[in-house]
Amino acid sequence: MKTNTRRFNPLVALLLCLAFVAGLGAARLGESRAAASRFASHLAQVLPGVYEVQKAGGIPPSGDLKPLQTFWEAREKVLNNYLHPITPEEERKMIDGAVQGMLRALGDPYTAYMPKKEYDEFNKENLGHFEGIGAVLDERTDEETGDKYVLIESLIPNHPADKAGIRPGDIILKVDGQSIRNFGVLRARDLIRGPRGTTVKLTVKRGDQIKEISVVRQQVDLPTVEVRMFPNGVGYIWLLQFNRRADRKLRDAYDELMHGVGVILQDATRGEGNTGEKFVAVEAVVKGMPGEREGLEKFDEILEVGGKSVSGKTAAEVTAMLRRGEPGSPVKIKVKPREKEAREVTVHRSTGIKGLLFDLSSDPGGLLEMAVRVAGLFIDGPVVHVLERGGRQTTLDAPSRPKFPTDMPVVVLVNKYSASASEIVAGALQDAHRGIICGQKTFGKAKVQSILELSDGSALRITTAKYLTRAKHDISNDGSKGVHPDKVFPWPELQADDKYDPKQLHEEQIQLALKVLRENMAAAGKPGRGQG
Repeated sequence: MKTNTRRFNPLVALLLCLAFVAGLGAARLGESRAAASRFASHLAQVLPGVYEVQKAGGIPPSGDLKPLQTFWEAREKVLNNYLHPITPEEERKMIDGAVQGMLRALGDPYTAYMPKKEYDEFNKENLGHFEGIGAVLDERTDEETGDKYVLIESLIPNHPADKAGIRPGDIILKVDGQSIRNFGVLRARDLIRGPRGTTVKLTVKRGDQIKEISVVRQQVDLPTVEVRMFPNGVGYIWLLQFNRRADRKLRDAYDELMHGVGVILQDATRGEGNTGEKFVAVEAVVKGMPGEREGLEKFDEILEVGGKSVSGKTAAEVTAMLRRGEPGSPVKIKVKPREKEAREVTVHRSTGIKGLLFDLSSDPGGLLEMAVRVAGLFIDGPVVHVLERGGRQTTLDAPSRPKFPTDMPVVVLVNKYSASASEIVAGALQDAHRGIICGQKTFGKAKVQSILELSDGSALRITTAKYLTRAKHDISNDGSKGVHPDKVFPWPELQADDKYDPKQLHEEQIQLALKVLRENMAAAGKPGRGQG
């Protein structure tokens, strides 16, 4: 493992906290609190912390192969004596299973084998996009039969499922004619995903109607942050994953809160594929900001800004036009809602924020490089210390000056499902006294994995190091596992038969954190400016 402040350049990160499905993934913690606990614990093990990539070494001299003699003999016995001839595909499965078993014998839940297909998906998701239909799936249970079924929880605007007429609440009965009753959400995801340009046929139930809808798969962009504005200049950013876009998305979210009108834009294409007419559309509307108050909505097409056509411009260029002006100044926008006539609205730009609630709840981590960059938006100097085999220690420093004003009050919200890169950032801000950490004690995942790429396109994920926080706290220590909040919030006891709404629970935690932030702003003499 070759990591130091200057040379560190990891190529692969964690999979996403959300179980991304059909182009995005299910983001629920389960139907019961016990299920939520099991899900998050399993997720933090399957999707652990920080990675770098190394090429595997060549085949060793024949003298070094003696320990493999038993494996080779066993393989030969199976190939020559099994009742049915072993096909090449079956032998490939045997080899994959043998490697998986070898790593499983180490007893480390973070060390595992990824066959080529799984490793390819791993890389795509780390980039913040992959190929699918752009629908968030959820798994439910039929109360009468006990059978599991999968439904469309939500859609990513202007992605294939949305364009094809799939709607939230649709129950998926079949995928390409195959029933998915009791398949579960992950198995359904694997059927629905596929290479861009290919078609998947979904049979869905909508109310009393059964519909067959064909969807052409395309590249799907995964959400990285969620942004809101609360009254009196209080900003909110929820970082959902530490993928390669994390620091850029966080910067952009801050700029929108400070200077924007409260719309997140995206480049879109009319019709299927990428060859149609391009335009700029609203991907999301920031709650509590002027755009929402003036009735701007998802899917709105932007036609003009300040009386000037935006035809041919990118989403980034139109965003810059909307932010260009004095705080609180008006800007006219001509928009074309879906299935409605175009209209013109006057929206006032933000007057800025004076405090920030930075939410890392249920974020299982991602790229170590991104953790360092994100922490560097708030602090300078050391972020994390990496301890490698043999006792070597490397300190990773923030790469640039802080983006967020150093005198802006910050509260960081975490929970027991915040892991790895989330803990690096929360620990760094806590050690630097840059923010108040609130919520529950975090997961306590402080191991570092390296990816060893194999010649056939598969890869090994092996624990090769651990990390300490900025102040050299070991958050994996059994006696003090996890990042301990400065202010602990109550968390309901998990009961196997106790139904609850994870979104409501998260919102309750947000409200508690907002109270802490407002108290901190008042003590700092920063009451905020009018966004309420």
